[in-house]
Amino acid sequence: MPAHRSKKSVGTTVVLFLATLFCIDSLAESYWVKIDDDGFKTDVGISRICYEDLHSRHCERLSVSDLPPEWQFVWVALVMSTIFVGSAAVLSGLSYFKPAVAGFSKFLTLLGAILLALAVPIFPAGFGSDLVGGAAFKLPDTANIGYSYILFVISTFLVFVAELMGQGLAVDVHFT
Repeated sequence: MPAHRSKKSVGTTVVLFLATLFCIDSLAESYWVKIDDDGFKTDVGISRICYEDLHSRHCERLSVSDLPPEWQFVWVALVMSTIFVGSAAVLSGLSYFKPAVAGFSKFLTLLGAILLALAVPIFPAGFGSDLVGGAAFKLPDTANIGYSYILFVISTFLVFVAELMGQGLAVDVHFT
C-alpha cells in the first residue's frame, strides 16, 4: 500500500472519530438553546431540558415525542449520522490494514454527511415551539445558541472534510 494512502486513512480516521465525539456530545448535552429570562435560566437540548434558578438546577429527559417535528427529524438524523460516521471511522481505521473496506467507509461517511447537512438548517425551524418560544428561524431576545449546536455544526463540517480526504479530493495536505 502506498505510504500516502495509509497516512490519508489515518487522517480521515482521526477526523471521523472527532466528528463522532462531537455528535455524541451534541446528543447528550442540553446546550442547544440557552434562555435567560430574568435570572431564570433554561437550557434546551434535543434530548433533555434543564431549568436553573438562583438556588438549584433541575434537568429532565425529553422524549422524542416531546420535541417539535423539526427537532424530531434532527434527533433521528443526528442519531443515524452518529452511527454512520462512527462506523465509517472504524472502517477507515481498518482500511489502513485492509484497503478493501475503504469503499464502505466512504459510503457511510457520505450518508452521515447528507443527514447532517439536512439537519443543520432544519433545527432553527423549531424555534417557534413552546420549548423555546420564538418564531421559526428566529430566537426570542432572551435566548442564544448554545455550544451543543455549534459542536453539531462543526461535526458536520468535519464529516465533509473527512469525506473529501477519503475520496482523495482534499488538497494533499502534507500527508506525503
